[in-house]
Amino acid sequence: MEPDPLDTSRQSNSRPVSYYENNQQASESRLSSEGKAASNNNLNRFTKSPTQTHCLNTTVPQNIAAPDFGGRHQPTRNSLRHSRMIVLNRSGQAVTPNDIPLLKHRKLVKAFLILTLLIGIFLCLISLWFLVWSPNLRQRDNPCWSALPILMSGIVGLLYLHYCPKLHPSRLLSYLIKSLKYLSVCLSVLACITALSAFFIALMHIVAISITSCAPPSKASSTCLCDTGSNRTQDTMFDASFHYLDLNCFEVDVVLRSIIAVVCLINGMAFIFGSFYLYLQWTGRNTHFYSRVPTAINGKEMKVFKSNS
Repeated sequence: MEPDPLDTSRQSNSRPVSYYENNQQASESRLSSEGKAASNNNLNRFTKSPTQTHCLNTTVPQNIAAPDFGGRHQPTRNSLRHSRMIVLNRSGQAVTPNDIPLLKHRKLVKAFLILTLLIGIFLCLISLWFLVWSPNLRQRDNPCWSALPILMSGIVGLLYLHYCPKLHPSRLLSYLIKSLKYLSVCLSVLACITALSAFFIALMHIVAISITSCAPPSKASSTCLCDTGSNRTQDTMFDASFHYLDLNCFEVDVVLRSIIAVVCLINGMAFIFGSFYLYLQWTGRNTHFYSRVPTAINGKEMKVFKSNS
């Protein structure tokens, strides 16, 4: 009997039997010979002690040999922890991340800096108005020397707060933030010193105008001379005279006194705001904020961890 040509073509076009199919045929023949009892024993054995060695039966050669590290052992979690402990024992300093302490109470700090900026702008406008209204006024009575540090401290502080993110910055940005932080702190210290000095100078000027007698009282005059009278009890404390070349006595007694009182109050507020800003910078110098870790414990999110070390 001759073979069917259709079967011959099918056998010639069929793919070769793979290694997996050979193993499958061998296992089927072995199971048929050994019976169902042997198959049940093998199933129980794999169920009790599961293994993955049968997954290595592939046509791809598996390199399961240990890698060569040049005579050194493969690093593990315990060995790395032990190496870090040895380094810390030798150096005595822990490796700190490349970040900066972030500010606490960002909204409060931002409010202080905005108020400081507005105070600096207002004092600059008053100083410019003094230069136009009374150019011969004494230099210490013009608040320009306290307005500029206050204005610069507000501008640099807002720049620092803008570039200071809530999360840890990159390496390049951290250098910029540190520079802005140191510059902001230095300008805030200078602004506090100048604001406090301007506060006491303006206060002494108000007291001096209050205890002196100014002449001539005519509003048509363009000059005013204020001197301590002989019938006053404050002669021993303020024995001096003040000569205002561009102002009459009415402007000195009413307008100038009111403006200097406002300058005194504003400089005092600038000193208070700058002191609070420096205090918040000092208290947050070692506080690091870490990112939130989403958890499902009791349906609530874990709070932000803080490290005061």
